[in-house]
Amino acid sequence: MATLIPSLGSCMARMTPGEYQVAQRLEEKLGDDYLLWYDVPTGPARVQPDFIVLHPRRGLLILEVRDWSLKIIHRAEPHYWQLFANRLLTARPNPVQEAKRSAQAVVNALRRDPQLLDADCQDATRLRFPWSYGVVFPELTRQEFTNAQLGRFIEPQQVLCSDEMLPTVEPAELQSRLWDMFPLMMGGSLSPAQRDRLRWILFPEVRLAQDAPFDDQDKSAALPELMPVLDLAQEQLARSHSGG
Repeated sequence: MATLIPSLGSCMARMTPGEYQVAQRLEEKLGDDYLLWYDVPTGPARVQPDFIVLHPRRGLLILEVRDWSLKIIHRAEPHYWQLFANRLLTARPNPVQEAKRSAQAVVNALRRDPQLLDADCQDATRLRFPWSYGVVFPELTRQEFTNAQLGRFIEPQQVLCSDEMLPTVEPAELQSRLWDMFPLMMGGSLSPAQRDRLRWILFPEVRLAQDAPFDDQDKSAALPELMPVLDLAQEQLARSHSGG
């Protein structure tokens, strides 16, 4: 069972029905070595993707959830989708573009840390672990997605549909769908210490006090060598608390 931060019971009231379904399924179907963050401000840009999924060997995955059915999707385009809402036609950004922007902001923050870069790669900015992004449609089946030709605007492998996350779906099948979202030929892994460096960079709230507080907005500032953070149980408890 994956670790969801904050706990499901503490955040379900602010979730959409689709987000709640996704949180349930990911928590149930992913293994103990998976970490999930729901709707947490992230990195210096404070981007706030619906879900961040982290696995020490699989990598980092950004997911956006959209409770959109074919009944409300009027028109899909590369950059914007037109939706019917309260009898009005509204434009919303293509969800995969939103997921991509969040993922790039997260990756740019992590690239500042040499210990998270792949020292053996000719590309000096390549992270030592895979990363990607995708979209979950809890109200669309794969057949509906295909028949509506939505694959013209979102790569089909970057989408998880409603019938692919049913309670009866095998954990290995769901995990395979998630990791199909990653580009080919991406490898690498994260040690527990590197995972905590990632958490320190992305989530300032979990940092333990240091003599000289780090200014995330100063792009020229060198990252500290030591990055002490709350442990995962402490972070989950803190983020699940109803207070400030």
